[in-house]
Amino acid sequence: MIKQPFSSICMLIAAVFIVAGCAQQRKKNADVLDRGPDFEKLVVPGDYADAAIKATGGLQHWAKIQKVQLDCVVTFYPPDSSFYLTEHRFYIYPWSNSIEVTGREPLGAIAWQLSDEQFRLLPGDERADISWMGVSCRDYAEVILKITTAPVQFLQAGATFVRGPAPVKMDGLWYDPIERLALPLGAGATPGASAGIKRRDREGAVVKPYWSKVVYYQNRDTSLVDLLWLADVDQGKFLAVRGYDYKPVPSQAEGDVQKNGVLLPTKIEIFRTDARAVSRERLVKIDLK
Repeated sequence: MIKQPFSSICMLIAAVFIVAGCAQQRKKNADVLDRGPDFEKLVVPGDYADAAIKATGGLQHWAKIQKVQLDCVVTFYPPDSSFYLTEHRFYIYPWSNSIEVTGREPLGAIAWQLSDEQFRLLPGDERADISWMGVSCRDYAEVILKITTAPVQFLQAGATFVRGPAPVKMDGLWYDPIERLALPLGAGATPGASAGIKRRDREGAVVKPYWSKVVYYQNRDTSLVDLLWLADVDQGKFLAVRGYDYKPVPSQAEGDVQKNGVLLPTKIEIFRTDARAVSRERLVKIDLK
């Protein structure tokens, strides 16, 4: 019989409790986030939003989607010109504007959540970090949430969008730029707000938006919003995210690919750009399994 050292057994038991704790925490979070649309508050802001929703399956199908699970192969491109290959799982909740990212990295399990603009690390992942890859954990989660749920983002209560006066040409394709301007003032906000949002904290002070500008680009041929640009001018941070190869993806609840009919990108790329969104440096490539 092989005898394991007592310390090894203790470490194994501790690891089991950590994993179990993470699973219980994620289930608790899912119970809160897993919800459908509030039809009484839904407002389609313009024909561009209606076209984006129809291009990805239609509102009747989006309304059935409360949670989507995406298992992906992720390639990071660090500044040293190497690459790092891993696997991540994304739990996306379109109607609660939330995403959870989970996976296993060399330094431990990762579990991050971005919910209604608020980012937090879930239990058990304190040692794991990808910021050395060139993109922060929060930014990574947010751009994936935005590119996969762009049509639903247009329907967020209180959000204001303005379509640009003229189309722009990017990568040989014509796009209508649609900028998100503002959300109403509200109590309890933190610096995780989206572009253009001026919110107040509990003491009444105006909180600076996380992004100073977010632009959704709608393809004029397909009506897909397959490109976004996010800018933090003060910090000199500019990111672009692009979706490719849109196909039906099953909801986690039923796995009904054809029944739901919602189209999501099966490939996503994240780039660092300059202040004019012209030059690009690829940071991440995500491929759906």
